[in-house]
Amino acid sequence: MSHANVWWWGSLLAALGSASCYTASMPGREEVVEQLSSELATEPAWAPASAAGEASDAFGERTGVLWSDGLSELEAMDAALGDHPEWMATLLQLDVGRMDLLQAGKIHNPLVQLLLPVGSKQFEGTMFTAMSDIWLRRDRLEAAELDGRVLAERIMSTGLQRVTDARLAFHRARFAHERSMLLAERAQVENERLALIQRAIDLGELGGVELATARIETASVDALRVQAENDATIQWNVLLAFVGETPGTREPAFEEPARHGARADELTGDAPPSAEDLVRQALISRHEVRGATLEAAAAARRAGIARKDFMPINLIVDANDIGGSGFEIGPGLQLQLPSFDLGDARHGRAKADLTLRLAVQRAVAFTVRSQVLQRLEQLRSQERLVAAAERQLEGVEARLEIAYSSRKAAGDANELDGLMFQREVLAAQDQVLAARLARATAIVDLESALGFRIESPTRP
Repeated sequence: MSHANVWWWGSLLAALGSASCYTASMPGREEVVEQLSSELATEPAWAPASAAGEASDAFGERTGVLWSDGLSELEAMDAALGDHPEWMATLLQLDVGRMDLLQAGKIHNPLVQLLLPVGSKQFEGTMFTAMSDIWLRRDRLEAAELDGRVLAERIMSTGLQRVTDARLAFHRARFAHERSMLLAERAQVENERLALIQRAIDLGELGGVELATARIETASVDALRVQAENDATIQWNVLLAFVGETPGTREPAFEEPARHGARADELTGDAPPSAEDLVRQALISRHEVRGATLEAAAAARRAGIARKDFMPINLIVDANDIGGSGFEIGPGLQLQLPSFDLGDARHGRAKADLTLRLAVQRAVAFTVRSQVLQRLEQLRSQERLVAAAERQLEGVEARLEIAYSSRKAAGDANELDGLMFQREVLAAQDQVLAARLARATAIVDLESALGFRIESPTRP
């Protein structure tokens, strides 16, 4: 074999070896679940099955919900990312992405052309191999790896959105349950008041106008009670669906509620962080921002591939039978000359896609910034409303206590006065509940915009 042939085959083997050495990887289902659990400051409630068919239908057994002591917010968060059909279907996209990554590293099978000997024609064989598969393999693998990481970021973003929806459903269900109990107490007070007014009319102390007014007010509060009970049932069934339970199979039960504004104190207390600090942390934490950045990097890699793949080249290995003397074999190249298609459209499309991805990256950052600023102001506004509602409740309780004590000291207080005072207190408590629900919702919305829980140890 001549020195030229040795150099040729040596260069080919070196190129094949270099192309085959690079390996790419992307996050799997287990890594995604562990990452989300770390960001949410919870323990993984579920180890993903190796196949979709291994998923169990016993949701309540695998999501970590202890129904004996009621449902907590953390349990609702865990269950939203547990063995749930919707989340399972989302996670399985990673398996498809992994196969796409595997396919991107494959080198196309060579094409072999055989001319069989007939008559005086000698045997001839030719093998064609696309050289672009060899020298572009690393670039294509890197682009596919970036696409896989983009997919993982999207799935983690979807998972966090599921957690956000589950938390909102939890707060709505819990406050709806508390309000239904409050309105049940209000309805009981109204019925007792109506009975006292009826007794006073029988004794001739009051007229029919007071009775008619009391009946209207009692019916109005009773309608609110029924509406609140229906809303509590609806919100509870929505929450059950998030934790993988069949609606209507369990009675509402919640753990002892925590102080709703505890986490908000870090953002609205005496020394809150600046809005720009929160925006900077959100840009680091949000998976949408990471995904957009990775998409831009993948587009840049594909633009580089388009520049390199300007002229397809096939490696040829030709072998001929030379009669009774054996075979002759030799390498060659097959070139596709860029005469009519110069690749400008392909290059232009890759460049346009890169420009688009960079614009999307800036747009996502702008959206995240706007969300953080808007929801931070919304939380501060709800904090002020809660404080005002609580001050109003304290004022009502203090005023009624003074008024009732004065009438009692003067000997003018009666049972009807006590019920009237209790009515006003319950109405003020209803307003406080509504304000606290709005604050809890604002906290969840802000944490969703930030991309981390306020008290999380993994907070940037």
